[in-house]
Amino acid sequence: MLVRRLLCSLVGLVLLLGVVLCGPAPLTRPPRGWSSRGVFDCTFDCSRGLDTCLSEVLMRNMADVLAQPEFSKADYNWLLLGNCWSDNIRDPHGNLLANDTRFPGGIQGVAEYAHKKGLYLALYVTVAAAGSPGMPTLHGHIMNDVRTLTSWGVDMIYVDTDMATYPEVNIDFHELGQAIKTSGSDLRVACTWPQFLIHHGIKPNYDEIKNICDVYQSTETMTTSSGWDDVMSVANYYANDTHHVTQASGTREKWNDMGMLLMGEGNLNLKQWQAQMAIWAMYDSAMFVSCDLPSMPTEVKRAMLLPGVVDIDGDTLDQKPGHLVQNEHLHIWHRYVSYGDYVILLLNTSPNVTTTFSESLAHVGLSIYPAYHVRDVINDVDYGQVYVTDAMRVSVWPSSAIMLRCFAQH
Repeated sequence: MLVRRLLCSLVGLVLLLGVVLCGPAPLTRPPRGWSSRGVFDCTFDCSRGLDTCLSEVLMRNMADVLAQPEFSKADYNWLLLGNCWSDNIRDPHGNLLANDTRFPGGIQGVAEYAHKKGLYLALYVTVAAAGSPGMPTLHGHIMNDVRTLTSWGVDMIYVDTDMATYPEVNIDFHELGQAIKTSGSDLRVACTWPQFLIHHGIKPNYDEIKNICDVYQSTETMTTSSGWDDVMSVANYYANDTHHVTQASGTREKWNDMGMLLMGEGNLNLKQWQAQMAIWAMYDSAMFVSCDLPSMPTEVKRAMLLPGVVDIDGDTLDQKPGHLVQNEHLHIWHRYVSYGDYVILLLNTSPNVTTTFSESLAHVGLSIYPAYHVRDVINDVDYGQVYVTDAMRVSVWPSSAIMLRCFAQH
């Protein structure tokens, strides 16, 4: 990042492979990419080679996949490095050190490789006083660590609050925000600060949180062992919106993080992967997968890249979704998007019963134009022109979703 600043000061905008390298990493849409947390973590040692464990070799392999045109077109341009990247001790001056077994070229080498591929690098850190193996704590070192991470070329830090304490967590986040501001750092911040507060029975102040965190997680963390019930728990939290989280996101490059996408994991099937992506998109959520990208099955790749879904995630209209429950199993989300279009997400929560949407478009809030061209962007089914007063009949399979984009007929 220091190199980028020097180049920018000399020539203004500097382009590498078509990517603007000046200033902070853009977050005009929720970040999407790959996370090492889950499939690759500290339980895999490197005794059989750096290509078999979380290491700079693995990170380069994942970067090579994400740099492919189909992924970059869908804005999957972040590499999120979880545990294991740091040494368990600091140098004599208190500076962070990379794990020199896993990352012999240092984190700066990983960042430089990512940037050359047109990608951005994020690192997991924590504010818990004790820290954890392979994931250092910023606590007590915040200003110095901000400078170190910035000098390495890190674009975003994902600040975990597991094992943190209150009110120290609030103090540390305010210190972090001040350190980034006063040091002139370009670091973006993702955090689990609201999740920590909710877990401790404290209502989050999202205006306060947005002053420091660009991306924030309010619900429990998704892991590779999470299943359909966990996806539904997150969906219900946002639908009920007890803490008004949906009112806080999607403005001035501030985004929800609903948790890891379970793409390619054994606990969900294809229809459930698609449904999770669609729900996350309706709420403008960050999207990170944790599967082995080079060996990813074709059906997983197609689900990740569904253009009709990823286009809705972070739509520029910034419309918050409404939510309806039509029957015991059918949940409906709806929102306006760009160009006067409207999106209706039909989700069947039952694992074994097919349910049917049998209502007019007007029933779910559509009224600006008399008719719309309707298409299911998940399953690529075209319903043609539909008048808002006419009843549609759409069957939704168990544990699956249909996302109808209603194209305005101007």
